[in-house]
Amino acid sequence: MRTATIQWAAAFRAALLAALAVTAFVYAFAPLFRASLGDFAPLVARRLGLVAPGTGDVIALATGLAALTLAAVVWGLIFAVIRAGVPGPDWAVGLVYGFATWLVGQFAVVPALGIPVAAARLPLTLAEHLLFGLLLAWFMRGARTGVATPP
Repeated sequence: MRTATIQWAAAFRAALLAALAVTAFVYAFAPLFRASLGDFAPLVARRLGLVAPGTGDVIALATGLAALTLAAVVWGLIFAVIRAGVPGPDWAVGLVYGFATWLVGQFAVVPALGIPVAAARLPLTLAEHLLFGLLLAWFMRGARTGVATPP
């Protein structure tokens, strides 16, 4: 049985692609979920202390999106490590991972930042995290070599 080796540059690209695709999804489909997105990224930037009080909304939005993208890339790299050792179909591991990131985000990270969990946004945030997991699984296929095979 061989173990998987992670190709880190490919894993980084896969995580970044998944993060950018999910961001596009969220902003494109928020109206279908009747979710308002205008405040979340700037709020994250302000709660993390990345922008000074009174900073304009455009700068806070860009900074918040950059912070969220960085966080998604970190989550993606963690997925690369987990995926290298977890058996099963890529799509299933991706969905479970997406659900796990949603749970951590909604019930640990968001409250730790002092941001109330918005019930109206829960369907959208769940959809985006499940999509993130699926996209990570899809894009990460090229980031592993020597994937374990049955004996």
